[in-house]
Amino acid sequence: MDLWIKEIIEQITLGIALKESTLDSSNRLALIVIDNAVEFGLKFYAKTNSLLQKKELSSNDALYKILGILEGNRKVPSDLSQRIKQFHDTRNNLYHGADITTVLDKVINEYVKDAKELFRILFNIQMTESEWQKSVHNVRKELAKTNVSLKEPVSFDPVEIEGKHLVRITTPAEPKNTEQIMLVIFGYQVTRARTPLDDELRQSLMLSGFSIPENVLAARLSELRGNGHIERGELRLKGKGESKLRKKFLV
Repeated sequence: MDLWIKEIIEQITLGIALKESTLDSSNRLALIVIDNAVEFGLKFYAKTNSLLQKKELSSNDALYKILGILEGNRKVPSDLSQRIKQFHDTRNNLYHGADITTVLDKVINEYVKDAKELFRILFNIQMTESEWQKSVHNVRKELAKTNVSLKEPVSFDPVEIEGKHLVRITTPAEPKNTEQIMLVIFGYQVTRARTPLDDELRQSLMLSGFSIPENVLAARLSELRGNGHIERGELRLKGKGESKLRKKFLV
């Protein structure tokens, strides 16, 4: 990955991480960081494609000029361009103004969405939501600058496929086989308030991208029961197993 693309992605993910923090100024800072990424990306594109002279690139209205050119040649849709200009105006008012202005989560979410679309058009940056989530998590780790172990986020989504009641696990982490099994079992407990059947466990593992051969799955289940992490008679987490999950994962 080119260094400049990595920087754009890092700035967007930093903005997302700020928005999700508990700082009083988090959304104001998030908007400024995201807008900086957008402005940097637009100027880089303009420079490499000779859209503006060097003097124009350093002017205060460079962003507006670049978007105007991209609108004119239909590279960027006019509605997307107009929204970015409005966000940039808001950012300038926040950055240079003396008033404390509240920035809603909705504003950050919309700017992040538009920034992703802009960079998809200009640089073909296409990342899945899971990849963005992993990038945000990595940024948080880098910001910590310590050996503090941050819990890995996990989402559980109930899915119906051909009459089967499954659960999809999504996480930027790379869980071990035993952790994959426990996450699926835990997912059934929190989304369906029951334990999974044997077939549901296997199919939910596959749906989540966890490929565990049948013989390995049987061995890992035996191991989990022997360690006291799941019940012997059913696919239910014991207190010890749930505690183990919560130490590593944000569930």
